[in-house]
Amino acid sequence: MKKNSFIYSVMIYTLIFVLLFGLAYAGFFAGGMTFVTKVDGTDQYYMSFLYFGRYIGALLKGFSAGDFTIPAYDLSIGMGEDIAGALNYYGFGDPLYLVSVFATGSKGPLIFSMMFFVRLYLAGIAFLVYCRKMDFKPLASLCGVFCYIVNGFTYGGMTSYMGWGSVLIYMPFILCGVEEIFRVLKDEGQDKGLLQSFKDLNSSSFKKTFLYIFIPSVYASMCGFYFLYMLCVFLVVYCAGRGLAIFGIGKIKTIILGSLYAALFLILGILASSLIFFPSISGFMGSERAHISVLSLIFDVKNWTPYLPVYLSFVNKPESYYFKYICKVTPAEFAAVAAAFFLPKSKGKLQLCIANVIIFLVVALPITGYLFSGFGESGFEVNTRWTFLMHFVFAVTLVYVLGADWQVKRQSLMPLRKGIVIAAFISVLVSTGSEVLSNPQKKMSRVDVETVLRNTDSPVNHSLTVKNDPGLYRISLDRFMSTSDRPENTAMISGYYGISYWLSIMNNYTQMASDTLIGYEQEWRSDGFSHVGEYETALGGVKYYFSKGEYGIPEGYEAVESFDYYGEKWTVYENTRWFGLAYTRDPSAGGLLSDENRGAAPLSPDEYKAYFAKMCEAGALSPAQNVVWDNKKGILKFTTADNGNDEAVIMLPYSKGFSAYIDGQPADTFVDDLMCTALSTGGGSHEIELRYRNPMIKTALILTFAAIVLLSFLFYLSGDPSRHGGRLVMKE
Repeated sequence: MKKNSFIYSVMIYTLIFVLLFGLAYAGFFAGGMTFVTKVDGTDQYYMSFLYFGRYIGALLKGFSAGDFTIPAYDLSIGMGEDIAGALNYYGFGDPLYLVSVFATGSKGPLIFSMMFFVRLYLAGIAFLVYCRKMDFKPLASLCGVFCYIVNGFTYGGMTSYMGWGSVLIYMPFILCGVEEIFRVLKDEGQDKGLLQSFKDLNSSSFKKTFLYIFIPSVYASMCGFYFLYMLCVFLVVYCAGRGLAIFGIGKIKTIILGSLYAALFLILGILASSLIFFPSISGFMGSERAHISVLSLIFDVKNWTPYLPVYLSFVNKPESYYFKYICKVTPAEFAAVAAAFFLPKSKGKLQLCIANVIIFLVVALPITGYLFSGFGESGFEVNTRWTFLMHFVFAVTLVYVLGADWQVKRQSLMPLRKGIVIAAFISVLVSTGSEVLSNPQKKMSRVDVETVLRNTDSPVNHSLTVKNDPGLYRISLDRFMSTSDRPENTAMISGYYGISYWLSIMNNYTQMASDTLIGYEQEWRSDGFSHVGEYETALGGVKYYFSKGEYGIPEGYEAVESFDYYGEKWTVYENTRWFGLAYTRDPSAGGLLSDENRGAAPLSPDEYKAYFAKMCEAGALSPAQNVVWDNKKGILKFTTADNGNDEAVIMLPYSKGFSAYIDGQPADTFVDDLMCTALSTGGGSHEIELRYRNPMIKTALILTFAAIVLLSFLFYLSGDPSRHGGRLVMKE
């Protein structure tokens, strides 16, 4: 084996990785700590990790029994959400999270924590693959790889939001695909027509492009659209820059052809994973995040004004929590960026200098973050998540400079060059090691195994009242986590239906109702309907309220049980005004509901109270009978009473994914004033059925099939026997 072989580099990288992180975190894990964060970790990311594991486990169990039903909607997520739409943001669909199937009991926190190192290690391998594709020197690549995997983005973001690490894995492979395409076009000659060039390109590079772009893009789109979108924006710039460097300004058509060929495989990969990707897009588009005015951001002068304090975040402790994604640039990287401008003239030097100038200019512009987040978020600080691209450019600059030909003619000076390379390598390791070693001492705002296990349990799991009541109802409870001031998402892993939750992407109608209730906008996230007092019946069909005595007991609730939960006394209260999750009404009796603008906006708390008072006084509310919910199939069934009420209200957030049936016949639904689902029944006794199917699922199936057909056609073209004697020739 040659010392400069790729396998040798991987072996050295693996050894350093194991020693560095093994020594750094031995005490961290021995002390019972985990990578579950106090904020967002216990209530969102770890909960979703466990949910994914149980979801996959249930699917496998069902498949083995011949049941191929794939649940798409879960009443235990928030107040009822599309599974992929709500949880893809947290990693639902990420193939690496398949290990969550084994995350049971005390093993869960450890398996979740180990995924950080798995992602980090694979990201390093991907970077080494890119360096090999670019013909960088192996020793220089080993220096750069640790800059790529240890920086502000990985330690400031990925350690808290582990799914962010996926982009570091698939991005280098996709860039390798672009390089492969441009090289083949250059080797094949550029004087042919575009159609013939496309045929030659496909015939020469199909398999490599398939491996470099198609497979990673399938993985990327399963992980989520958030960072995939950022990468697509970056790819436009990358293709333009590399294309001009390779072909020159006179070959624009060739550059466009190569870029389109890369885009074709990227799009095919996305379409091939449509069954996960498009439901997640549907969830985003139906959420409050998709309602920010793009034009107002673009034409706001402040977003084009550089924020100079950002530059201090490169080396100093950032003044803002979100600027930490920028920091932790090593001294070796700074030296490399400066040295790049003094290297002998070459295309490589020019490209890197331009790239670094662009990075230093745009990192301080708020509009950059808005662009890379798809204008789906507000706040300059939040939008520094795109800076994984900045760290990639710095790492590549370091690798290039260390391996560049410095035109040292005197042999006696060669040891000096090697000494500088070794010194840079040591600088990277020292900077990396100090960062890694310092974090366990600070415990990185993590929680220990015992706390994680407690926070993923729930007082509801300890109640005999709930255990002995198999009916369909919702539960409200006081916050019990000791690590976060946010509501919990334990309902989705404990099998009950709640109204208290914290989700980043959720049904916009529920968001509007929640904002109206609390009196201000929370902006693209919601803590649900916790602690809403006597209106809980109206808001979600709450039958039981769990309290440890820190909040006032809602009107109309009576104590039915007390029990001990981790040394605390909890009491269960039953709602004497419970109406269930579905009821019928006579809208003409309530007054408020006869308004022609009904359903345009949720009712305020005072309007809720007036609404129910009038309806109850007039006897215009009647609970539905035989209410049954099939969580696996996403079907709600109930029977209406034979009375004068001619509308039915179901306490599920309104969604276009629901189809209603009255006595087996299709019926239209509309948005209720409570932002729930309602339909006209015409009065009398009826069998009502509500079925959920993601609005994008049919489109996703068609696109998946189309992607497979087109990919098969490209594979057929790649084996054209008229070109290479009946076999596929792979150009290196």
